[in-house]
Amino acid sequence: MKSTAVMLLAALVLFLAYAAAYAAIRRLLPLQPPLAQSAWLLLGCAPAAAAAAAALWKRRVLGPEAATAVVVMFALGGACFTFTAPAVLDRSVSLQMLDSLDAGGQVGMTEDDVTQAFVDGYLDGNEAMRKRLSEHVGYGFIVVDDGRYYITDAGRRFMQLARFVSRLFDFDERIVSHRG
Repeated sequence: MKSTAVMLLAALVLFLAYAAAYAAIRRLLPLQPPLAQSAWLLLGCAPAAAAAAAALWKRRVLGPEAATAVVVMFALGGACFTFTAPAVLDRSVSLQMLDSLDAGGQVGMTEDDVTQAFVDGYLDGNEAMRKRLSEHVGYGFIVVDDGRYYITDAGRRFMQLARFVSRLFDFDERIVSHRG
């Protein structure tokens, strides 16, 4: 039982260190796409997590299985954070909508008001398209030529995967179809 508590505590401490490092990286490298920032950080922190787990094993605080479990939990927690937090917190239409409603106070807003707040605050005010275009150039999904954007083969493959996953899980396919 003690081993399980130490293992969970170690994984939690490593994950919190990862989250703190991610916050610092976001401020130090603001031009990097969020997914790239977190992916590189995860790869960079994995050896540190392995070293921490190895130290716990060497000091006989954890057995080899528990030390391995710490690294696996760190990797899974970091991957979950990497692929969800930036997308939800930096891009969420729902968060923008809730923020607009919160700013509206007790007066409330009509659906048209909320839609206009999204266009003004998120698309225009947040420079959402410029940010996303820049990120996807960085990912290699699009290229810019003479001021025009074009999808690359990698971008097409990504869209094939997105369409497959959308159909598989019965998501709204308008997001990933040409019907928009």
